[in-house]
Amino acid sequence: MKILNWNKMDASIAGGCVVVVGNFDGVHQGHQSLIKQAITYGKSVQLPVVVLTFSQHPRSLQEKLLYLSSTREKDRILEVLGIDALVPLPFVDEVRLLSPEGFMQQILLEKCHAKAIFVGYNFRFGHNRSGSRDDLLSFAHTNRMHIQVHPLVQYHGVTVSSSLIRSSLSHGKVDMANQLLGYPYSILGRVEHGKKRGRLLGFPTMNAGSFDKTKLKPSPGVYLTACTLSGQTMASLTHIGPKPTFEEDDVTCETWIEGWVKEMYDEPIRIHFLEKIREVEYFPNADKLIEQIQQDAESARYYFRQNPEVIHQAMKMAKLFD
Repeated sequence: MKILNWNKMDASIAGGCVVVVGNFDGVHQGHQSLIKQAITYGKSVQLPVVVLTFSQHPRSLQEKLLYLSSTREKDRILEVLGIDALVPLPFVDEVRLLSPEGFMQQILLEKCHAKAIFVGYNFRFGHNRSGSRDDLLSFAHTNRMHIQVHPLVQYHGVTVSSSLIRSSLSHGKVDMANQLLGYPYSILGRVEHGKKRGRLLGFPTMNAGSFDKTKLKPSPGVYLTACTLSGQTMASLTHIGPKPTFEEDDVTCETWIEGWVKEMYDEPIRIHFLEKIREVEYFPNADKLIEQIQQDAESARYYFRQNPEVIHQAMKMAKLFD
């Protein structure tokens, strides 16, 4: 997969291409379906498939938007899907202020040399998102382009969307988010020094921090996770949130891997979230906390015995991303 400069396109697409346009945050099941359809069409007409995406989500100008994928994660999934080229479109005024007509003429036609356009059902474009799929349909007809507006993808009666996935993660429904994404959601950080309280409780944990501040973290709680560390992906149990038992309000992320004793300070750690098992709780004393952690650990053992495939799935994504 080539990564092309939007202002200096490669000669490989000068003869025309299939352009897929969208934000593709998370590259979820709906995005994947759209892109696969474009790739199938591109092969049928022997044209390269180019994904045109924005380097910054337009919504981030109006609100604080946390992403579902880092730039590298998004690029790697797009590459594996089999596209020929990726064009990250910077959200500079030269692009942001384009009218729908300007976007179609200057970006799609003159810069990308589009012969076919593929977009999602709710796609909007141009200044203030004023362009609609009807504008695209009219433009494509006038310029004799093939155009495909992909229908909404449904999962158990709900429409797959990045917004729904964000909402699911924000409410701890990571299993739902993973189904919509098509892979286990993860965050990448580094192992940091903590207070080493877990050792005293009999459950030594690794404190993870230095996460990408632009990427969404699941809501506070205790999660069944898979952890990729030092080239290995292992079953784990992760606590995100404050520690009310110890009167600590700061949100931290701690992961326990059964049997792991090696110190890994400053090493990268990727945590794949699989299922939330409980909320953050207050316990009147350390003994009650230990009793609950023992129950959590048993829940984790049972889950991974019943679902051994999740470790392989997480390992596959870690190898792709890292």
